[in-house]
Amino acid sequence: WVPAVSAEPAYDLKKLAQDVQVRWVVENLVQAGKVGALVAAGGTGKTTLLLHLFICIATGRQFLGNNVKQGSTVLLTNDDPQEDMVAALALVCRAMSLSDAEYAMVEHRVRVVSLQGLGGIKTFSTAIGGAATATGLVEALLQAVEDINDIVMVALDTLRGRCQLS
Repeated sequence: WVPAVSAEPAYDLKKLAQDVQVRWVVENLVQAGKVGALVAAGGTGKTTLLLHLFICIATGRQFLGNNVKQGSTVLLTNDDPQEDMVAALALVCRAMSLSDAEYAMVEHRVRVVSLQGLGGIKTFSTAIGGAATATGLVEALLQAVEDINDIVMVALDTLRGRCQLS
């Protein structure tokens, strides 16, 4: 059986293009509710770029000239200890010349969480006896987002070093 093909499309793309409403985290750049990946070699600035983005989301500043949805963000990392991540966040804040009010927004809305103290394998699941079994990464993620009622974005940095999506 082959469906009949009409010479005329069953939809009006021009009208649809006008009617479609996209929810953006970063207007015209990052859609809300989607999974994405930022991929580049180590040491090229991915974490710094994420921190800059998170500060923009926290403060409502534009990111790369685009409007953002203001709210809270969480960055979980397996690359650096907690104190290094907080220091990196502070350095990006300083580079952005934040006001006192903006510093307060970042302190309240940007969470950076090192996973280095989390023992065991850092995947969402692993096979034990042939069955998929949750690991501690799920609990770490849930704990990191606990009590946040305006969450806009969560990032896992990085997928190397046994911090993997499985």
